[in-house]
Amino acid sequence: MPGHGEGDCIIGKNGTSAIGTLVERTTRYVMLVHLPIDRSAERMRDALVETMATLPGHLKRSLAWDQGSEMGAHRAFTPATSSTPPPPS
Repeated sequence: MPGHGEGDCIIGKNGTSAIGTLVERTTRYVMLVHLPIDRSAERMRDALVETMATLPGHLKRSLAWDQGSEMGAHRAFTPATSSTPPPPS
């Protein structure tokens, strides 16, 4: 079923550059996430939200990511990309 993706962060030589990747598992469609300044959790979250906003809702079912520190802001990512409100805290 389309809409389930996998993400990762690719770090360039000497750690001076980075780019995020989003791969849709069924179609293998690849989207690159621009990280021009750094790969902090907040910048990654903002870049992912911006990139995911270009997709129709049925292609935003789930996103699997490793345990890298760049996804430290993942709790804010889900509500920002979901059409349903987040659960109460």
